[in-house]
Amino acid sequence: MLLPVLLYSALANGARERFGIRNRASVAQVVGTVAAIAVVMILGWLSITDVGYPAWMNVVAPVVLFAVMAISPLRRLVADRSTPPTDRWENTPPPTPARWATAGIGVVLGLLAATTAVVWYPIISAATLLVTLSVVLISWRLPWGLRSTGYHWGPVNWAFFAAATSAMFALTAALSMSSVGPGAAIAVGVFILMVMIISALLPLPAAGE
Repeated sequence: MLLPVLLYSALANGARERFGIRNRASVAQVVGTVAAIAVVMILGWLSITDVGYPAWMNVVAPVVLFAVMAISPLRRLVADRSTPPTDRWENTPPPTPARWATAGIGVVLGLLAATTAVVWYPIISAATLLVTLSVVLISWRLPWGLRSTGYHWGPVNWAFFAAATSAMFALTAALSMSSVGPGAAIAVGVFILMVMIISALLPLPAAGE
């Protein structure tokens, strides 16, 4: 579940830049984020090494991490936005590279969700996280990077991303409570993929563009 958090962090950075929001985290936020990441990584290691621990921690830890990282930026985005009245946060058609990146997010999250019932899922998850992190860093200043994508996203795109992320969290919760069959995992993966593909197409360009 670190992957949705990583994606959100990169996308939110672009949104904050769009509205000129200073990204100065408090000491409490930094400590909380580091602690939550450490807990999630420890749980991942315990899972790989087959060390037992309460299953509910698989749900609580990622949710806490996501909340710690999301609350402060979202509050600043809503309350401290230093944009002129002519540049409100609206659903404007993003450029083509941002649309492709949005669809790519759906492919990555959908594939990860669809393979949760596979025995070697921990390895797939770790490899996907490392590859995604590398891509995020390499493409940081490129038009198709997540930072640029978050810069161009409007409310509708963030709403669809929230739906996809919620599906990932729901799947993780179901896995912690009981076993999830391959069919259910694939269904969630397809749902996430379709949600993000639709998001990539929205908002539609105006006639004549």
